This record gives sequence, C-alpha cells and structure tokens, in this order.
Amino acid sequence: MTIVFLEITSFIGISLGATHYYGKLVGDVDGKYNKADLKRTLTAAGADGLTERHGDGYAYRAGQAVENFDTKEEISPWQKPLTKTTFPALKFWS
Repeated sequence: MTIVFLEITSFIGISLGATHYYGKLVGDVDGKYNKADLKRTLTAAGADGLTERHGDGYAYRAGQAVENFDTKEEISPWQKPLTKTTFPALKFWS
C-alpha cells in the first residue's frame, strides 16, 4: 500500500509573533516509512525581510534554504520535487 501526505503546521495564533507555516511530506511506500521537511530558497528580498524581522544575530542570505513559508499556498510548488526524491518508488509523476 502507498500513502503519502503533506502535513502543514504553524504556530500562528498560539505563539506570540509567529508568522510562518512549515510543510513536511510523510509517507509509507511499499512498507518503507519516510519523511522530509520542505524547504524553499530565499530571494534577496526574502533574506532581507527575515533578517530584519528576526533582528540582531540573524543574517539570512539569498540562495539559503529555509523551512519556513509565508503562506500555506507557497508550500505547494515545493511539494512535487521533494516527493520525487523522497519517494522515488511512486510512478505517477510525468
């Protein structure tokens, strides 16, 4: 049996100042359990915004991979490439 799903979590509404969402692929393919956190690549503007938001001691840079996403919708485009590499036994990808 094959089951793979996208788990989206956030601390928004339960942690003061939380502004991000996180995505994780979790699945069981042919009896093998696997999971992987989704990551995105920061743009220059995104890196500057995170550095400013988090303050002293943080220095994000363009091209850096981070696990936080600004919206739930932003997670979806990163799902397909990670599914291909994390669950290569799945054959429904074109």
